[in-house]
Amino acid sequence: MAAIIHSLVGPNPRYDHHAAHLTPANTRKGANLHQDAEYDVRDLHFDIQISFFPEDTPLESGGTLFVPGTQFRRVHEAEIKRYQNIIGQVQAVCEAGTMFFWHTNIWHSARSNFTDRDRYMFKLRLNPTVRQQRLWNTDDLDSPEVKQKLNQKIPWHGQRHRIELMNRIKFWRFLTGDPTFDISLWWGRVENTPDLIVPGG
Repeated sequence: MAAIIHSLVGPNPRYDHHAAHLTPANTRKGANLHQDAEYDVRDLHFDIQISFFPEDTPLESGGTLFVPGTQFRRVHEAEIKRYQNIIGQVQAVCEAGTMFFWHTNIWHSARSNFTDRDRYMFKLRLNPTVRQQRLWNTDDLDSPEVKQKLNQKIPWHGQRHRIELMNRIKFWRFLTGDPTFDISLWWGRVENTPDLIVPGG
């Protein structure tokens, strides 16, 4: 666990807060998809949250639902609250003791608990105290699989995949400290400003 935390927010992260979430037995949840940190105006630095499920969490108990790839989409909670299902969403279905580590801006929600047992989830938020650059093992940083993974489409992106790809490239530049990283010239095109080049200079 310490290694995962270190790789995301570095050593000695700052404690932000924690909370215990209860979804009582036989509880129907309404639309409650939301983003915890809509007020977070930081462009690249990010906090993490850790969700701990102390008991087995089958689908019918309503584990937390996450929408991968939404961390770059800042929205007001009310704007997405009405959505119940988004293509590509992932629901926490796990064994007791499972922990999820996630970017604090990921859209998420609790789901209905159709079982006869209360469901608990404990959540902890941590803030970085160092620049979030190359905090993880970077031995495979130049592997072709890195670009393949960063270029991977998420179903809900639809026609906005290119914008999301540019967000990822910008984020990867920040995480690696490599201002030249690119995929298929997506950033290279918009950074191409010949009018700023002085002839013979």
